[in-house]
Amino acid sequence: MKRLIAALLIAPLAWPQIPLGYSGVVTGTTWSVTQVKWFDTSGHGTGGSACTQPTTVCTVNVTAIGSSNTLVAFAVAFGAQTTLVSISGQTSTDCTACDVTNSGANASIGVRYVLSATPGQTTVTCTVGASASFLGCGVYELHCVGGCSNTYDVGGGNGSVTCSSCSGPSLTTTVGANDVVINILNPFISAPNAGVSGTGWVTGLDDNCCSAIAAASHVNASNGSPVTWTMPSAQEVMVSGIALKDTGGGGGLTLLSHGSATTSMPASSVAVTFAITGTPDLIVAVASYSVSLTQTMSDSSGNTYTLPVANTAGDTALNIYYKCNPTTTGTMTFTNTSGASGGDLMSLAVATFSGSACPSSFTTATSNLCCTSSGGTFQPGSVTAKLLVSAVAATSSTADMVGSGFTVIENKQFTGGGTNTSISLAYLIQGSATPQNPTWTVGTQSDIAGGGVGMAGFN
Repeated sequence: MKRLIAALLIAPLAWPQIPLGYSGVVTGTTWSVTQVKWFDTSGHGTGGSACTQPTTVCTVNVTAIGSSNTLVAFAVAFGAQTTLVSISGQTSTDCTACDVTNSGANASIGVRYVLSATPGQTTVTCTVGASASFLGCGVYELHCVGGCSNTYDVGGGNGSVTCSSCSGPSLTTTVGANDVVINILNPFISAPNAGVSGTGWVTGLDDNCCSAIAAASHVNASNGSPVTWTMPSAQEVMVSGIALKDTGGGGGLTLLSHGSATTSMPASSVAVTFAITGTPDLIVAVASYSVSLTQTMSDSSGNTYTLPVANTAGDTALNIYYKCNPTTTGTMTFTNTSGASGGDLMSLAVATFSGSACPSSFTTATSNLCCTSSGGTFQPGSVTAKLLVSAVAATSSTADMVGSGFTVIENKQFTGGGTNTSISLAYLIQGSATPQNPTWTVGTQSDIAGGGVGMAGFN
């Protein structure tokens, strides 16, 4: 029997192992894997039908495909040098650069992709151009978060490589793009599981019988560095790879880096220091404090901040600051200073972004009283923008949560009376400027009769 190993690189974090037949969402900054499925003529994989020998078709079962998601399908054939002609239910494109054949083994790999899938499909049939004695059909469903705009970037492959340490094709991807790269390795000798290595590559799907699929995740902004498989012995293999890229969803807006800090007693200021990733053109900072006096935001690069939200209606106040086109260095310290003579109880969270429309990025901001002693759900009010940054200032001793697609990236909890205040920072990047009014769920408050919830919008 022929053995297939496929490896998937996807932005932006290295994930733990995913079991065969994985179905669910593993999220990253830009991309996520929704499902990986495989079935072949040996009856091996996650389930399917119509894969009798010889055949031109093989059907794999999938979890219902999501609306507008991205699909990559591949067919591996022996007994035919052919291509993947179509995948059922979808308008797909052949990755001609990815299609490889081997005349000696009479084998081939064919790859097709769908940038915006038709939803609801629960089976996918791979159809190849010639009858094969062995045929397998694999499907990757991918989701790009943040209103992404996906397109084909580059593909490649090699029909014959003899190796014991086998690399997928090296793909020169678009500089600065967030790519998802799939590498496929097809050994000609049945073998035990192959080890996977390479920065960011982690084995996800693996099967040591007749076929195998491996998945890995990694931010890839500038190159298609391939996975490496360590085989049990040197043998001839075929390799294929495809890279798809996000061309700037959300107007190119991207979260770069973030950090937070809190006081442990009344203090004149609270400061957070962290490494600055990339080249930010927008900094957003949110501060909570217990005394309604003048607060001043500053940083180690001397930037001056604008204050669109200063909510002092509750016992814990909320400020939201921003700076367009800031001066930045490799590592920066951000400081919120209190005007209270005896110091203040404070927390601070900061996030940096790129791709904004600065200097005219800011749209509007809003805030409301929140976080009464019994907790509950609270909303800041509606804001229309591509980038939305929302925050809660309170004395929450449990993590604040938010819906509507927002992601909480910083949370400092209340640690005890007379020590600090809590702060939670969340963001959402949208493909177009549409109104949002997220609902925060806040637990019982420890030391106040009220706090603040707010939001600022940017394009």
